[in-house]
Amino acid sequence: MARLTVAALALCLTPGAVLGSRVERDAAVSQQSVEGAHVCCLESLEPDFKVAVYHAGRGQSDVRECLLESVAKDCDSQAECESRCQTSMKGMRRYRDLLAAKAQKEAADAAAERAKIFDQADKELKAALEAAKRAYSSSVKGPQEQFAASGKVLEAKTQDRKAKEAVFSQARSAQETAQKDFDAKTSAKDEAERQAAAAKAQTESAAQAAAAASKQAAEQKVADTTKQVQAKSQEASGYAPQPAPAACQDSSSASGAKDCCCSIDHEAVRVSGELFVDWGKCKGAKAYSDTALLSLPCGYLTPCDKCAYLICGKGMCP
Repeated sequence: MARLTVAALALCLTPGAVLGSRVERDAAVSQQSVEGAHVCCLESLEPDFKVAVYHAGRGQSDVRECLLESVAKDCDSQAECESRCQTSMKGMRRYRDLLAAKAQKEAADAAAERAKIFDQADKELKAALEAAKRAYSSSVKGPQEQFAASGKVLEAKTQDRKAKEAVFSQARSAQETAQKDFDAKTSAKDEAERQAAAAKAQTESAAQAAAAASKQAAEQKVADTTKQVQAKSQEASGYAPQPAPAACQDSSSASGAKDCCCSIDHEAVRVSGELFVDWGKCKGAKAYSDTALLSLPCGYLTPCDKCAYLICGKGMCP
């Protein structure tokens, strides 16, 4: 109730009084703060690790392009600022947690891809086996039919011999001819079946080898990504997390923090609870939700009058 009363009184001040107090505070801050504040913005993770440097005064929407952000001070050039930002980011526990999460997603993707490859390999193997079976049936169908027809001819000639004992020699000759033809057709049938069986076995072997190779490659990819998850998780465990101040903590947030007002190098700014990781530099932390609602919102990591009023009052920021 006391905070709301003070805020109400502040809104009732004349424009000249508010402007005078703001100029007085800004003059005191400019005498104490170090010139050249910059915002470190992590744009991409390893392996194509990239950090950009934004200078104070950038737009509020810029922060949404960052995976994480922190503050860099006293760098004389863009290259030096980027170097300091890279070193700082790679030393953050939040950064290592992001690497571990990325590795876990890649492992899950590899497992899903393995399942797809296994399913496709099984389908291709089944199709190849069916094709080999059809090819076998087609290859032996003609010789088998000829074999059956030849058998009928032989049977007919045999019966004819029995019926024509008077002309035994002719019937015997016809029988022998039919027998030879039957034997030739039998050999042709057997050879056709042998060749078809060999072709079927070769097709099945090739299909099984292809399926096994696809499955082995998928298994290897899962094993590799699993090792990567273990390595990234072990690497992340070696970095101590930097918790947000009590006023900025939010158990319902994935990062464990909410938007906050911080005094960084004696300057009141708003920081992103989702992205900010440099909590060691946050002094006098207050929840940003405690600021006055009847005014425009502040950008991130830029001077914020609402936060200055909440943390610093009319005096020097901590």
